[in-house]
Amino acid sequence: MAIRYNKCFVEIPGGFQPRAAIGYLFFPTLLILNYLGFISIPEKDIEECLGLIKEKCSLYSRTRKVSENKAKYLATRICDKLPVVYGSEGFLSSVAYRWKCEINENAKTPCFWAEFPELNHNETVGWQRLKDITSNLALIILREKDEGERIKTRAEVTKNLIKESLGEIIEVWVDGKSKLARAIDALYLGDITSVYLALVNGIDPTPVDKIGVLKNELAKLGPILRE
Repeated sequence: MAIRYNKCFVEIPGGFQPRAAIGYLFFPTLLILNYLGFISIPEKDIEECLGLIKEKCSLYSRTRKVSENKAKYLATRICDKLPVVYGSEGFLSSVAYRWKCEINENAKTPCFWAEFPELNHNETVGWQRLKDITSNLALIILREKDEGERIKTRAEVTKNLIKESLGEIIEVWVDGKSKLARAIDALYLGDITSVYLALVNGIDPTPVDKIGVLKNELAKLGPILRE
């Protein structure tokens, strides 16, 4: 219909799981919003972003040993633990949620996420009990080298307050000058880590059979009228 009425049409290649098509889905949307003037993305930021991904693609290659591969290293650190991912308000919050979804779908592993500063109003207190259970959890904190002083203080104080309740705390420092490059750098690391996490545990990361079962059951109810 878009082609017929000469409207904007961006074709996404088929054959991908939606989560594996993130580049095809994200960048056209970004560029269209930029073209329409809703946002302003300098061309150099996109160039930096793509250059960084090419570099990390090599660094996270399956041919690199664990000691040389950050994604493999993270996967081995959390392979026998339940991960929790923290990001700060803004793009790292969105990326933390992406990590949670990728670990769920690719590694078939429970994962939870939260963001600073909101988590300091509730979740920080929740680590007080059940330490025999929470000691099997690994906390991953996504951080920036030039993060604001208040976020930095929140992260450091929170670590000290809850470290005795967790099996492990891992800080992941994102690379990149622009926000776009940092966001994609952190997202890409999470995606690849989730795939290695699946492989470490002998799991095929591609199928999401339980989601298929749910969709089939919902289809039996007929067309969606409202929910």
